Amino acid sequence: ICPYSVAVGDFDGNGKLDFATANIGSNNVSIRLNSCTPFAPEINVKGNNNTIASGDTMPSVTDNTDFGAINITGGTVMKTFTIENLGGSDLNLTGMPKVVLSGANAADFSITTQPTSPVAAISGTTTFVITFDPSALGTRTATVSIASDDADENPYTFAIQGTGVNPPAINCSSNIMVNSDAGQCSASVAFNVTATGTPTPTVTCRIGVTVITSPHTFPVGTTTVTCTASNGTPPDATCSFTVTVNDTTPPTITCPTNITVSNTTNQCSAVVTYTTPTPTDNCPGATASCLPASGSTFQVGVTTVTCTASDASPNSPDTT
Repeated sequence: ICPYSVAVGDFDGNGKLDFATANIGSNNVSIRLNSCTPFAPEINVKGNNNTIASGDTMPSVTDNTDFGAINITGGTVMKTFTIENLGGSDLNLTGMPKVVLSGANAADFSITTQPTSPVAAISGTTTFVITFDPSALGTRTATVSIASDDADENPYTFAIQGTGVNPPAINCSSNIMVNSDAGQCSASVAFNVTATGTPTPTVTCRIGVTVITSPHTFPVGTTTVTCTASNGTPPDATCSFTVTVNDTTPPTITCPTNITVSNTTNQCSAVVTYTTPTPTDNCPGATASCLPASGSTFQVGVTTVTCTASDASPNSPDTT
């Protein structure tokens, strides 16, 4: 076959160059499709099934190079990475060890599982695992380096990072006891709750499901307050305290004016009725009683009626 002309292009759309020849005398065209894989090894590294470019300096949660926020008091996290060989011959990992960590905070990261070598040609894979165990607060960084016989990416490097954080701790007020405010069945009470942690925690206090802030108006009786500190690093911290408001205000009562009646005919007495006075108090529920009671038989002469007002509080005296 004698070529008259030669053309080069990707005739089958596989991303590789093919060539075609127009043949003298035979009036036909010969096409040679290129389906070959490059013979040299070609390293590629993935995290979370996303390629990490060699030389990458921007850690991301998308490809596992950002390990996230971890508790410095005992938390760890492990991330798995995959080494692929996209070339046509075996990829040899030549480092000792095969994956090396360096940089300012390399001691906070460790290779839990090293990859195996060689990595088979044409999409062979191996994996390695990095564990992050922060020793201090803040951003911790390191560089991953993988030496191999890849011709143009040796070593293959990329940056990793994680953040050391401190879970919250919380300190509640001691239990509080106060008297009710004047004329009120409640008291306005200030309380103090502090929390520490990194990042700075947010403190939320509740009575049941109701969020409260200091100062808060508490009713007479004992109320339990539960507070929670949260900064995004589990576990949240909680504490509680009680607020007791005592009712020391006695009820008041005003008796009717003195009553004068005549005895019942042919009797040395009379039945007398009167309106039992209504007590007033700072808290609802006060009651009044009188002796002798309305409707009693009173003897001729002067009889003193004593009326007493009481409320539910054991801390406030009765009034007569």
